[in-house]
Amino acid sequence: MIHENIKIDIDYEKLGIKHKGADAVFTTYIKEMYPDYQNVFERPLVIICPGGGYEHHSPREGEAVALKMLDFGYNAVVLRYSLMPDEFPCALYEAAYTINYVRNHAKEWDINPDKIIIAGFSAGGHLAGYLSGRWEDPAIGAALGLTPDQVRPDAAVLGYPVVHLAALLEEIG
Repeated sequence: MIHENIKIDIDYEKLGIKHKGADAVFTTYIKEMYPDYQNVFERPLVIICPGGGYEHHSPREGEAVALKMLDFGYNAVVLRYSLMPDEFPCALYEAAYTINYVRNHAKEWDINPDKIIIAGFSAGGHLAGYLSGRWEDPAIGAALGLTPDQVRPDAAVLGYPVVHLAALLEEIG
């Protein structure tokens, strides 16, 4: 398995976004290929955004889900996006960055570049839902020097997503 942490490299200051400087990363769960012994599969890939109210990343909604995706024949990454006090849209740009990154590594990682799925739970579901509904907004890709097609998820899976962020912000005060 290709299992590594990849730092998300975004210049938040240039974007004018408050960011405390903690690195956002994603962790890969990629089944290795053995081309001398098997055909290329081009598996779908799921980007998993754990919940946690934008205050922490729930452990049960990260690696455990990634390992289950491997069982189902998908490759996976777990995105540990920026948390408070970082401002939104830090996490949105990190999710868009991750989609572009994995799509650019599709051949190397045996990923079907047209089957990139974003999945999230609770606050991570908010993030996944927001990007899957707004990827065509040119400002999202443009902030990263990308086109909308480069940050487009091909599908979304939302597990008990926060669909109204104001309610979440009220709750956590």
